[in-house]
Parts: sequence; C-alpha cells; structure tokens
Amino acid sequence: YQKDTYFVDNYSKSSRAGIKGEKKLDESFKVGGNVELEFVTSSSASVSQLNKNATTGGNAVHDGIKIRQVDTWLNSDFGKLSLGHGSMASYLTVASDLSGTKDTVGFVGPYLMAGGLYFHTKDSTSKVNSLADPTVNTAFNVYDGEFTRQSRVRYDSPTFGGFSLSGSIYNGGSDNQTSPSYVKMGSDVALRYADCLKGVKVEGAMAFTRLSKGSDAKNQKVWDGSIAVL
Repeated sequence: YQKDTYFVDNYSKSSRAGIKGEKKLDESFKVGGNVELEFVTSSSASVSQLNKNATTGGNAVHDGIKIRQVDTWLNSDFGKLSLGHGSMASYLTVASDLSGTKDTVGFVGPYLMAGGLYFHTKDSTSKVNSLADPTVNTAFNVYDGEFTRQSRVRYDSPTFGGFSLSGSIYNGGSDNQTSPSYVKMGSDVALRYADCLKGVKVEGAMAFTRLSKGSDAKNQKVWDGSIAVL
C-alpha cells in the first residue's frame, strides 16, 4: 500500500487576482472595467500519479499565468455594452442551476478538479500499469457552450418580466479552454429567464451559436439550453 499527497491548484477555481471598478457618469450611464489574472502552478487537471508537478508537457497549457478577463463596459437604462476579453453571450446557457450542484462539480466538467488522475483496477500492482488506463480528463467531457471567454463585443438588454436577451460577436484567436482552436469568427445570441412564480423559482436559458469561419467550422450552427426549477 502506498499513499502520495500532492499539493495542486484547483483548475475549477484556481488562484486568481484582479481589479474591478465601475463609476457613475450621470443618472443614466455607468462605465466600468475588469482585469483578472489566473495563476496555476500545478493544475488539478494535469497532475497525476505519475507526475506531481505537471508544469511541462501534456496539459501544461493550463499552468502559469493566464489572462481570464480584460473587459470594459458602458451600462445604462438601455442595456450593457461590453468590449474586451470576457464571457460570450452563450456562456453557461447549458448550466442553469438552482441547487448549487454546479459549484460542487465544477459547473458541467467533473474532470476540472482531478483531470490528470488515472483510473485503476483492483489488481493494479504498479504505477506503470496505469499508463494504459484512461484518466478522468479523457473519461469525462465538458460542454459549457461553444464559446467561453473571448475577445468580443457583447450587448445585454435590460430585464423585462424576467427575460433578458444577449448577443456577442467574436473575431480572432480562440480561447484555449474549450473553444475550437480553428474558429476565426463566430457570433451567438442568448435568451435567459429567471423569476419566482408563487413560491416556485424558475431559471432557464437558450442560445444559438454560429461559427462562421474556420477550416472545419464554416457556417456550423449550434443550439443549446437548460432549465432549473426549485
């Protein structure tokens, strides 16, 4: 029997630092900005029984310093207009949740917290044998929308009767988390709803995404959505 203890940085909720501010210009307009950096030394999505540090090779793209958000916005009674590197309109439309589950399992990606670990059978007698076994990362897939955070322009409407509408356009290099690296341009629109009806809480979202340029994604169209009732 052997036990190893590794100290890792949780990839689902990694070490982060940033600054966020908003200033009221007049009775109708506010301007704001957000800069957020991520620091990952040994990602829990990379560290395994065979590699304690995982700072080179494999999933090393998750390690080091990463820009999560560099965003600015203008907020008014007519909605919010955002420009910079931040969430696309369809981000997490598949993760409507009122139970708190998404916070305990890493939204919709269980692999985020232990992705590099190998599965073992009971008769495994050597660490070397685990090389032929799958990892958590390869056994569980994540889907939180076609886009996560991108360099984009985005508009969010005010809320009317619990409904809000968002849209964004992206053009440039892809986010290295979940979005396809070959996508050069895309757009999405999302409809969200949240309200309490006679003691019943309802939260839902639906999104349409179009990947308009790219070697394998030209004119690809994707629908997704989710609903939660409590």
